Amino acid sequence: MTIEQARKHVRNAWIGAVLFAVGLLVYSILAMLRLTETGSNAGRGVLVAFVAVAGIAGLAYGVFRFSRICALAVLLLFSLPNIVQWASGRFDGIILAPVFIYCFAQGLRGTIAYHRLRRTNG
Repeated sequence: MTIEQARKHVRNAWIGAVLFAVGLLVYSILAMLRLTETGSNAGRGVLVAFVAVAGIAGLAYGVFRFSRICALAVLLLFSLPNIVQWASGRFDGIILAPVFIYCFAQGLRGTIAYHRLRRTNG
């Protein structure tokens, strides 16, 4: 892998992480609106969702900065819940989720290659 290919994979991964955070934000807002319509008091769950959005956005910034740890964290935070869900027989998101998983795996690969190439090229 060349350094340009590594940069491209990292760029795709951080954009994917931003899309993941935005999607979770939209989902959280819709859940909050639905809960307020029903009069339910589930504010703690919505708060946790907003903290998760902020965390994922922070990890996206870390991937943007070529952080291997952040790239691994985004990959695990997205793929593990999906794999558990698929193993339990629920196939929600079976079309789009593998695209994100591939994108995040390539981003991790890109961050590792980027640092290796920078170290060898000075």
